[in-house]
Amino acid sequence: DVLYTEAFRESVERLHADIRKTKPKVIVPMGNIALYAMTQYTQITKRRGSVYFWEGIPVVPTLHPSSCFRVYLNQYLIMTDLKKAAMIAEHGYQPTERNLIISPSFYETIEYLKLCKEQDMVAFDIETVRTKSNGKFQDWEISCLSFSTDALSAICIPFLDESRNNYFSESQEVEIWMHI
Repeated sequence: DVLYTEAFRESVERLHADIRKTKPKVIVPMGNIALYAMTQYTQITKRRGSVYFWEGIPVVPTLHPSSCFRVYLNQYLIMTDLKKAAMIAEHGYQPTERNLIISPSFYETIEYLKLCKEQDMVAFDIETVRTKSNGKFQDWEISCLSFSTDALSAICIPFLDESRNNYFSESQEVEIWMHI
């Protein structure tokens, strides 16, 4: 986490003023504190390589270079992020249009599964959670399945909601499994 002090706030204000003067085509914050200074987000390992905006300027965060001393392979992540930033600086940023169905209705689920059956190849992912009985872990349960028919579309079929209750009714879930 970032320790937000008066000195930090003043430093961020100076940084922002300098950036406004130079008007860069892209900003690359390196590390968690730099990420926070430009986006108010933390968790650099989850956010690196993503594109954010600060006053209309693309921001492509990456890991701090010193992380390579701890994890040698981080250098490749940093290089990938820097190449992405260079591409954005040269060509601008156009977000990719994707069709991602995250909380589907029963109807959307069945229709997407029918579409999957028509494809030669389908990518999938399975997420599981541990179940508890009398305070002890007993077994694994499928929490969601994801399917993708191409690089730009996918569906995540949840079987459990955030409270680990059934997302679909029992009869709907049976029908979904029959289509899978």
